[in-house]
Amino acid sequence: MQLQQGQKNGNNFVISFTQPSGVSDITFGAEWGSSISSNLADWTAIPDTGSGSAHTFSVSIGNNQRIFVRLKVTSS
Repeated sequence: MQLQQGQKNGNNFVISFTQPSGVSDITFGAEWGSSISSNLADWTAIPDTGSGSAHTFSVSIGNNQRIFVRLKVTSS
């Protein structure tokens, strides 16, 4: 599966993709943080606002000079 590059849309950073057909028992998620950290408390979950096999993760950039986004893929 190849993901599309995230893009700035207004004051948000957005990643959108479609789950490949035939893929099941997989959960997609995303988190953001203001720094790269190994501390789980430093990351905030981003809601998936897509539907069905389409996934969209959007986070407000706000006043941050930069943000970091990580995608999480887990088997159910």
